[in-house]
Amino acid sequence: MAKLQIFTYEFSYINCPEDRGLFKELERVDVKESRLNKQKILDDYLHYMADEGVPFKKGKKEYKQIVVWQEDGIWDLRIANNKKQKIEHEFIKKKIPDNPSCAVFIDNRKDVQTIAIQKLTEAFYSPVALSKIMMETFNLYLAQRRLKITIAPRFDSHEFWKIVTNHPYKIKMVNFKFPFPNLPVISDLIGNILDTADDMNGAPRLSWEANDDEVLTPHEGKDLLNRCVKACAATGSEIKLKLTNGTNIICGENGSQEREINDEALSQEYDDLFDSKCQMITDFLNSINLNTTIGNV
Repeated sequence: MAKLQIFTYEFSYINCPEDRGLFKELERVDVKESRLNKQKILDDYLHYMADEGVPFKKGKKEYKQIVVWQEDGIWDLRIANNKKQKIEHEFIKKKIPDNPSCAVFIDNRKDVQTIAIQKLTEAFYSPVALSKIMMETFNLYLAQRRLKITIAPRFDSHEFWKIVTNHPYKIKMVNFKFPFPNLPVISDLIGNILDTADDMNGAPRLSWEANDDEVLTPHEGKDLLNRCVKACAATGSEIKLKLTNGTNIICGENGSQEREINDEALSQEYDDLFDSKCQMITDFLNSINLNTTIGNV
């Protein structure tokens, strides 16, 4: 079985950048149209990358990619790293190119926005490291359409409650930061908090801080708190807690949600079983689709 780490990607738009020179270059771009078509814009760019052999980039480094299969917004990619392998032949030591790759699934179906990255340390140090490469590549293009994308690793909401259990009567403050709202399933959870995002052109926060000489008493029975935890876990937005002794704890750092898939689904052979492998990938992505699993996050 192959292990994959699960990510959610969220779009935001460039409305009022600090660099006003940048805004002058983009002011003719219809941001409303870009927001409306954000997933199509990303899908079109993935097609362009595939057709033209455009690599992923971070800084000056390039990472080649191939598309194994794509259909109806689902993409099965392989992304390769650029390494050097040391060998010795007839007493001569030298380095040769080594390009190990890992599987990446992108589910760009409407209102899904999920990425699963194979955990394969010989290819990339971590799925999070590769997600940052993907994010930088996408944002170089999306900025031209006044869009930005954030790819964040999901975590399980029980991690927050484990911290609460491990620090009884010790929690002084809890801070939530919510990504820009564009996934309806998240807005359904905390829509009343997100309503101000457009007005203020920013990601809203929600904090609880205990009164002097008091502590917070969070528990799962509190509906709003529970919904906030689930929303952050589902979108990979870290939750920050402060204890009475001044210690800061970050819940969800680097994510934790992993799932397994049969190794056969990652085969790149175009054989009689290819259709069944594609179905395995689709079933896997359906099993982590927030629209049907948000209650289990």
